[in-house]
Amino acid sequence: MKNSILLFLLIICRIAFAQKHDNNWILGYHGQNPHPLQNNMLINFNETSIEIIPLELDSGLYLNKTNASVSSSDGTLLFYTNGIYVANTEHKIIENGDSLNNFGVSNWYRETGLNTLQGALILPTPESDSLFYIFHEPVDFDPNGLGYYIPKLFYSIVDMSENDGMGRIIEKDITLLNDTLVSGRLTACKHANGRDWWIIAPEDDESNNAYYKLLLTPEGVSVIDKQAIPAPLYGVSSVGNAIFTPEGSKYIKHDIRFDPWNAVAIYDFDRCTGDLEL
Repeated sequence: MKNSILLFLLIICRIAFAQKHDNNWILGYHGQNPHPLQNNMLINFNETSIEIIPLELDSGLYLNKTNASVSSSDGTLLFYTNGIYVANTEHKIIENGDSLNNFGVSNWYRETGLNTLQGALILPTPESDSLFYIFHEPVDFDPNGLGYYIPKLFYSIVDMSENDGMGRIIEKDITLLNDTLVSGRLTACKHANGRDWWIIAPEDDESNNAYYKLLLTPEGVSVIDKQAIPAPLYGVSSVGNAIFTPEGSKYIKHDIRFDPWNAVAIYDFDRCTGDLEL
């Protein structure tokens, strides 16, 4: 029953791609020390029934909490990442696909993958059949010495036309945001024009409920603005999730809090302007 509930929650959180780019998910054991009885798996949504396929992956390709994958327009797995490595459909690290997030203490997770929920996001470049953007967050020691934090947002570009379709990272760890961000919660939806992508990255600030709004177009990715929204503040949350509804009209963020609030915020989202409204 627990597995059925978990799978249901995963299914309803799929990004509403117009094609089949999210039809394969690579998931794995989420602890610091992967257990041989709880290994990696592929969840395939291509058929009328969901198929779960066990995977035996090389050490270092384990998935902790950070995971993102992308498929072709016909639903064939192309590549995936655990926040440290990028591997292709043959489960081999692609050219220049090692040492992703080469900043702070991210490399401490080389054997297990990063542990940030929704800490990576893969999107197809509009009007391109071969270029894909990976948006990903490194981790570092908190300046106050009390734990870890997200100090910036990177992007990397994968060209799947390279190496006979096995791919190559052509740009890696390009800084997009230099700011303290909420852990993970990277999510996206289509622009109202049906071509471009909106990406939301929440800022981590106890006194300011703010969100960075990014736009991916055929020309590349840009930071549109940072929008602060008056809202009840319950303190900074360490973990949580964020998702757009399939039609993109609502942005929903869940923060797991220990003070003892659990907060779910539901915003209206304007797919033309990128504006959020509580």
